[in-house]
Amino acid sequence: MIKVALVGAGFMGGMHSACYQAVEGAELAWVVDTDADRAAKLAGRHEARPTVDLDEALADPAVSLVDVCLPTDQHPENVIRACRAGKNVICEKPIALTLAEADRMIAAARENRVRFMVAMVIRFWPAYQRLTEIYRSGELGKLQALTLQRVSSLPTWTWKDWILDRKRSGGAVLDMHIHDTDFAYHLLGLPRQIESRLAPTNHGFIYSVFSYPGTTVMIEGGWHEARSCPFFSAYEAVFEKGVVSYDTRLVPDFTIYREDRKENPVLPSRKGGGDSGGNISDLGGYYNEIAYLIDCLERGREPELASAQSARESLALLLQELEQAGL
Repeated sequence: MIKVALVGAGFMGGMHSACYQAVEGAELAWVVDTDADRAAKLAGRHEARPTVDLDEALADPAVSLVDVCLPTDQHPENVIRACRAGKNVICEKPIALTLAEADRMIAAARENRVRFMVAMVIRFWPAYQRLTEIYRSGELGKLQALTLQRVSSLPTWTWKDWILDRKRSGGAVLDMHIHDTDFAYHLLGLPRQIESRLAPTNHGFIYSVFSYPGTTVMIEGGWHEARSCPFFSAYEAVFEKGVVSYDTRLVPDFTIYREDRKENPVLPSRKGGGDSGGNISDLGGYYNEIAYLIDCLERGREPELASAQSARESLALLLQELEQAGL
């Protein structure tokens, strides 16, 4: 049994706690939060122990995994503390705000011989997993073009609105757009060329083009002020012999257009959540990433599908986008 100390009892901590309840082989042992009431409330749902002191949880020899679900600027300090305590770590995305911080975190895991995974959840989201399978199998031929979108109204559900402070979150580009930058990297590797432009909005709206041999990827992402317009994510992948489309605004949301027919296969879904607000009600990718990590730890394997080093490379790509866009 992998016993977990969860650090951060906000929206994402709630999502992860629901996953530990559902995943076989995992048990939530501690909930750590600077707000004692929030820690107690979330811990009470899972028969875990609440604390405001991370060191108390790290001192528990039964804990072998620390899950960091904190504001991005707090990732480095808390990940490094967990590594130095000899605990395996999963950390929410992005890994950090800077490459120097990411390198320190990776070094701490290596020096203390613990496993360190970054929760790049889109790699585990069913619709994106299916696209990856189609691409790698070659069943529709070569990928010629890919469009990725992720757009949301201004997120107002985070603790003390930390996500709106660019110094803490990196803004819309670093916090949300990185999902699609990461997926492009996960699917296709490093692009030969990047072109990026920022739209003149209040909170960051970016358009990027990644050029690969024989393939072009266009990525759009950002926050807007229209609170009545819900979050959505979408992609359209054009292959030699068909098109794969996904759009959370549509029902059904996933379609494969083959040369002679279209299909709407039902993708796996796990409804539920952390009851903490936010814009996601499907545990899908969160469950998959947690289940994957628990399996890796039980088998003594590195979580290579979402390694910290690969998350660092995605951050490097995104910082190149921002530099291209003039930031």
